Amino acid sequence: MARARNLAVAAAAGMTISAGLLASPAQAATDSFTLCAYPLNCSAASVSGSVNWDTNVLSATAVNNSYSSVTVTVTRASTTTRVTVLRGGRSTFTGAIAATDPSVQVRLCPAATTCTSVTLTRH
Repeated sequence: MARARNLAVAAAAGMTISAGLLASPAQAATDSFTLCAYPLNCSAASVSGSVNWDTNVLSATAVNNSYSSVTVTVTRASTTTRVTVLRGGRSTFTGAIAATDPSVQVRLCPAATTCTSVTLTRH
């Protein structure tokens, strides 16, 4: 139910988001995401990745083709991480999530007032 609510909020915000739950004895519980600077157009700037709730790891790649810089902020209860990507750049990053963190918010900001975000909730 929380996952459906997260997707509804993301869709209402006008962003492109892909999220899926992969769970079986052989696979880890994983949420995937994609945020774009412009709705339905990820060519200017985007961040995509996944959160593996079994291993408590977030992996993501941010790409910036248009802006002087974009900032990706990953917020969890235990800590906040920021990555800045300059025009023409790409940044791949991995971060630990505390086992007690109930959720992770990923935020893409090409400018201070035009951020898009998604919150992924532990399941």
